[in-house]
Amino acid sequence: MLKHILSVSFLIIFLLKSNAQFEHNIWYFGRGLGLDFNLDTDTTLEVLTNGNFDNTFIIEGASAICDENGNLLFYTNGVNVWDSTHSLMPLGDTLYGGWHSAMSAIITPVIGNPNKHYIFTIDGRSCSSDNIGPKDEFDGLSYSIVDMTLPGNGSIGSPLGDIEPLNKNVNLVDSTAEKLTAIMHANNIDYWIITRKHNSNNFYAFLVTENGVCPTPVISSAGFYGSGGRLLVPSYDGNALISGESASTSPPGYVGRVQLYDFDRSCGIVSNAKTITTFNSTTSYYSGIAFSPNDSLIYAFRRTGFSAPFTSTLYQYKRFVPNPSSTQLTLNLGTWGQYPDFLSSKATRLGPDGKVYIANTDSFLSTLTDPNNYGNPGFVAHTINLNRVKGTYELNNRFVYQPIAIPESQKFAKSDTIICPGDSASLGNDVGCLVTVSWTPTSGLNDPNSNNPKASPASTTTYIAEIQYLCTTWYDSITVEVNDSHPIDLFKDTLICQNDSTIIGLQNAPSNYTFSWSSGSTLNSPSSPTPTTYLTDTTTYFITIDDQCQVWQDTMTIYTIPLYTTDELHNIGDASICLGDSVEHGWLNAPTHFSYLWTPDSKVSNNLSPYTYLSPETTTTYKLFTQNQCQVDSTSLTVLVGSCGTYIPNTFSPNGDSQNDIFQPKVSGADFTITIYDRYGNVIYFSENNEGWDGTFNGELANNGIYLYHIKTKDLSSKIEFFTGNIFLAK
Repeated sequence: MLKHILSVSFLIIFLLKSNAQFEHNIWYFGRGLGLDFNLDTDTTLEVLTNGNFDNTFIIEGASAICDENGNLLFYTNGVNVWDSTHSLMPLGDTLYGGWHSAMSAIITPVIGNPNKHYIFTIDGRSCSSDNIGPKDEFDGLSYSIVDMTLPGNGSIGSPLGDIEPLNKNVNLVDSTAEKLTAIMHANNIDYWIITRKHNSNNFYAFLVTENGVCPTPVISSAGFYGSGGRLLVPSYDGNALISGESASTSPPGYVGRVQLYDFDRSCGIVSNAKTITTFNSTTSYYSGIAFSPNDSLIYAFRRTGFSAPFTSTLYQYKRFVPNPSSTQLTLNLGTWGQYPDFLSSKATRLGPDGKVYIANTDSFLSTLTDPNNYGNPGFVAHTINLNRVKGTYELNNRFVYQPIAIPESQKFAKSDTIICPGDSASLGNDVGCLVTVSWTPTSGLNDPNSNNPKASPASTTTYIAEIQYLCTTWYDSITVEVNDSHPIDLFKDTLICQNDSTIIGLQNAPSNYTFSWSSGSTLNSPSSPTPTTYLTDTTTYFITIDDQCQVWQDTMTIYTIPLYTTDELHNIGDASICLGDSVEHGWLNAPTHFSYLWTPDSKVSNNLSPYTYLSPETTTTYKLFTQNQCQVDSTSLTVLVGSCGTYIPNTFSPNGDSQNDIFQPKVSGADFTITIYDRYGNVIYFSENNEGWDGTFNGELANNGIYLYHIKTKDLSSKIEFFTGNIFLAK
């Protein structure tokens, strides 16, 4: 997606100081000189003198790259490439840059492949003595790819890298100025390579992604231009550029100047040029420009004179003001050039240690030790002795690539939305880039190829945008929900305890709904989807809901659970039974909104019923628990078990009136068998299951009269007794 990323200024110093960012800890520049920041103690740097740049000439542009641990990989002047042993790579010659170009080369990563790097070169219409390409000084911007897995001057087992034969001097645009820099894309993964055409105010920005370098540039016109146009420096937040222009007679009467531009990291557009300062002298130019590490200040070094003695003046400006030129501070740096035949202050570069280094073109470098300080940046002349009679015009041109994750502030498609039937919604955002868009499905759209079409779908629809920009294609989506029906039974009935308060209503209610409750006197907020209620009696509420498309009503009944007094529970008394008998006992008129439990549950007919049969074999204390969502209680009761002896009736009347219809002996704590004889000694009934006689014989009711019984009992201790007697049957 195209993303506009919020600037996070505190990240700048972190990126400069991060322990993981050692790729730029070694610099190489003019006359074989260099700096090693790996041993930086904030007071001393190691000066390198083993570089392979020509020691005869004061060359200008240069770039170097290290691995993640700060070990040198290779370096270049835009024409030749040397490996870590300072040997020219086998294919590392005749690049189309120019060592007299102020920004002749910059090394950047091949995204997704840590073993490969781009070398972007630019001849910048520099001096004819170093022109290599087919168009002499007009070869412009090209790139080559270095593969560190290629043997080069090493071996397969210990490669030193080389340029890929098929990716050498790939030209992107000809006839450029000496300007060459790189800025992270707003997605913080891709990046832009930026230059400007010679004798033109047209900036060219080329997008680099994981798919490679897109050859289609973003061309934008901004500001004034000079004949050569030296440096182009990005701010550390990537949202601005400053450019130094030389005064010249071609075009006639051109006034040199320093210009500040806006840069759109999403679209690659350079715009809104502001002139910071100007001069009208062909013997003066701004030889060095820079941003402070925190991006708040702009520096411009103006050199005056082409013969010794020279003077250099440091100008300082505030960036984040409507008129930066009005904040100019002048720091006269005095007479420069230890050796009167050579130029004074030239390039300025921010080092990994947060200091700004200044190339003097004599045998020293100078520094700004506190470059974020407006008014006193801590200029120290001749800080570092380069141990050369002659110094350098320029310093290392570098690009710090460190993808970071910052939340996006905008995406192409708008956020999901809800519309009423017949209404419409806009789908896209204006990203400011000339993108090509295709929306699907096309139903309900007024223009499926617009950045921001109107959608009027008949039902909820997810629209997908295919966005093409330069050489990239990506997708985004938005769901348009059509609110064509309201929910049924939105509010559910519920139970609460009597005289209690609770939050009722609809949790996670849609934000576009409004509510109005009846019976508002019992609610703390009758317009809330989740008011709090306090009720004594069951109440039904009527709720009016407005979803901005329609209005309807719903109901919600709050049932109150009555609070019962449990005195009756606690008034249940004890009971007594004979061994072998049972008693129906408990809470006879218990409320129905309780659950019940007997413990222990042995010899309990239904241990979940408040009133049930208990038949313990020994005296037992039971506990009856009662509970509902509002109350919890319990009571204890004892069932006394005694031995009540044996009772045998002497008459019964089996006439079907449910009164004494069965001859049933009562035997306490024992099992029994019973045998019935008629007066002739015949057995007419026998049972071993403690069952009495119902007065029948062979299915017919026996005659009235006297019958003989014989009963055998066996108690729990296996004691056996016999009982014999007469029973009178009277129908």
